[in-house]
Amino acid sequence: MLWPRHAWPRCDHLARRSTVAAFAPFTLIFLSAQHLMNIKQGFNFGDRLDEAIARSGSVVCVGLDPRLEQLPPALRPERAGDWQSTALAYERFCTEVIDAVKAHVGVVKPQAAFFEELGPHGMVALGRVVDHAVDSGLLVIMDGKRNDIGSTAQAYAKAYLGESSPWGCDALTVSPYLGRDGIEPFLEQCDETGAGI
Repeated sequence: MLWPRHAWPRCDHLARRSTVAAFAPFTLIFLSAQHLMNIKQGFNFGDRLDEAIARSGSVVCVGLDPRLEQLPPALRPERAGDWQSTALAYERFCTEVIDAVKAHVGVVKPQAAFFEELGPHGMVALGRVVDHAVDSGLLVIMDGKRNDIGSTAQAYAKAYLGESSPWGCDALTVSPYLGRDGIEPFLEQCDETGAGI
């Protein structure tokens, strides 16, 4: 949901700790006070995003949302319910999209749910898609819409955010519905790693 600028002050539980910035038509990125300091030092997500936009000349973020029924027929697996073949088809589709757009955009946003529904095979394919995007010089915003409180939120944040995380993503979509407790662990991880949410 894109919030108009005049609505931002209504986000009192976020406004005290962070600044809200819009990127692309449908994604919100919350930059904490530490992130704003890091911008001056040149190593946070906001700076990398600015650099990617300048390099590509585009503010477009390409969503990677593979759906079996929408794949080109040549990529669809022969057997329905074959999770491994479907995961490989999703991987191939997404890496080919990345190859087609990498000279024109600076950011891709894989939708984790479409890979997660395929179980472990899907998660391996998602990892390869992320690696391919990074190797292609693109920023990766994982579209996971994660939210929880306490140690679970910390685990999500540590799993996805920053170059040293297992997923190595530059940013992660999160859902603010649980309030400050659901956002704070992600902001803290962003402060440590220079990532964005």
